[in-house]
Amino acid sequence: MQRIETNMSILLFGAGGLAFLAGIAMIAYGVPINEFSFGNTLITSGTIAIIGGLLTVGLGAVVT
Repeated sequence: MQRIETNMSILLFGAGGLAFLAGIAMIAYGVPINEFSFGNTLITSGTIAIIGGLLTVGLGAVVT
């Protein structure tokens, strides 16, 4: 049973890390765009992805 929980926490850490990095990439790509609608959309989506990634990493820590 311990092995399944360890694999689940590793999976959650990986998914959370990927979501966090995707959020940073969206924000970095959205900041220099001069068109207000698309740039703001990327910044908002990136912020949500970063928070979701951090929550997923926290969930992985709870599962351990």
